[in-house]
Order: sequence, then structure tokens, then C-alpha cells
Amino acid sequence: MISCIVCGTQDWEPRWQILCRCRNCGFMRAAELPTPAAATGIYTEAYFFGQEYGDYLADRQVHVQNFAARWRDMRRLADDVNTVFEIGCAYGLFLEYASAHGARAAGIDVCGEAVAHAASELGQRVIVGDFLTSPIAAGEYQAYCLWDTIEHLPRPDLVVERIERLLPPSGWLFLTTGDVGSPLARLRGRRWRMIHPPTHLQYFSRRTMTQFLARHGFAIVEAKAISVYRTLHSVLSSLTALRKGFTHSAASAISRLIPIGGQNRMGMWVNSGDIMFVAAQKRASLSCGPSRAEAESQGPTS
Repeated sequence: MISCIVCGTQDWEPRWQILCRCRNCGFMRAAELPTPAAATGIYTEAYFFGQEYGDYLADRQVHVQNFAARWRDMRRLADDVNTVFEIGCAYGLFLEYASAHGARAAGIDVCGEAVAHAASELGQRVIVGDFLTSPIAAGEYQAYCLWDTIEHLPRPDLVVERIERLLPPSGWLFLTTGDVGSPLARLRGRRWRMIHPPTHLQYFSRRTMTQFLARHGFAIVEAKAISVYRTLHSVLSSLTALRKGFTHSAASAISRLIPIGGQNRMGMWVNSGDIMFVAAQKRASLSCGPSRAEAESQGPTS
């Protein structure tokens, strides 16, 4: 049985059939967790163009606005950070923004097409592959970012553990993810828009996120609900990608009536209270030796 990544117990109860909930700490995850290889197979180019997103690059304006807001939050809290590594960098738009604002930025993603775009079209330092086995030197980066990524990971505990090992003293971890403990998520229950395994696997609240990060050597400096920039086009393309039901039909009809140029001019910031930004700092640690992720990747020794 899988142990809870937040408290380490193995006392799970079913939640809405597709999730399970830790009876000890309240953390929720997908009832069925894919293997890392199976999870990687989900994030092909089609994921960004028609499956999860309508057209990721057509919504460049939206993504850049949101990344700019995240960058401002980072600089407000850690203005001396000038080296940044992004896990789940997709098409490199955050890396491009950070680089343009003076950072030495690099990233990794499992989608080869996305990484190729970030490298060839945007000139970013990116690699395709698994962060747990990627060649990164300890102390090379002052901060690691996971923008809307941690919920997708089958083993976020191993990822955060490796980040802690790689960071220099007082290094930073920044992330955004859904807040399952928010009023909107509790009100919507099973119908909350963030609940859709097998892409979203991990469901943190502020409390379980605090406990999770503390267990892996981090202290939260700030956790807050954030506004997200949306245009009419980004909303309609996401709804159209659902490919079923009245919502899909209505979104498709509206998209045909309003040209994309007009849709992209209709934008606003929305704070529904259920997306959280977390900034955490590495605590002083006496740990030594290889991390659990490194030990598992090396296999058994004789």
C-alpha cells in the first residue's frame, strides 16, 4: 500500500470513487496513480493542443501575463535570486520571461515537442526527460519553480526531496497548484474543475502543503490565493477541449461567432480563491548521503 506523502501513514478512505483521502491528515490523491512512464505518456503535443488546452501557444498572451505575476511575487520575496530552474517548463514561456528580466534560467519537461520549441524558437536552456535523473549540480540554482505542475506528478515527494538536496542553504521553492481546502473547492466537491485524474493526481490544501513541505525540509514563507489572467479565447478554447456536453457545444458556438482577435482582447484577472501560490525556503539540514530518489534510481547494491 502507498504511504501518504504528507504524513507517512497508510490509512486511506475512498473519496468520490476516483480519489482517496488520508484519514490521518486529510490529504487527497487520485485513487489510481500511474507509473512514471505512464504519466509521461500523457503529456504529448496533443495535450497542449486540444486535450487539456485548446491551443497553448495561441494563448501565449495569457500565459505570459500569469508568469509575469509569478515573477513579481518571486522578486518581492527573494530579490537576490538570479538563477532559476523550472520543472514542467512546457514551451518555455516562463523561462523566456525570467531570462529577459536578468535571470539565468533553465528548465525540463517530458514533452519533446515543447522542449524543442523552447530551445529552437525561444533560445532557452532546456532538456527533455525526468527531473529525478537529470544532470543538475548541487547549488547550481537558487530557486526551483513548479507552476501548475506538482499536481501532475506521481511522486511529488521524490521531486521535492531532490530539490531540497540540490538547493543551496536558504534556497527557494516556488509553486502554484489548486487548493482543495478552499471554499470554492469544498462547495463544488466532486464537480470542482481541478479534479480530473489521470492528469491531476495530487490535491493539496494549504494545511497539507505546509505539512508536506515541512516533512521535506522547507518552511513556507508565503501561501496565498492568486488571481489568474484569462481572455475569452483562453476560456473558450479550454471549454471546447472538453469535447462533450452542453458546455462544449456552447463554447464552440461562441467561438465561431467572435473572431479570435476579438476574443484575445477581452481579458481580465480572476481570483476564485482556489489556486494557491506557495513560496518556501530550505531549512538548515543535517542530512547527508544520497536522496531517496537517487537511491531508487541506482537500484539495489550488493
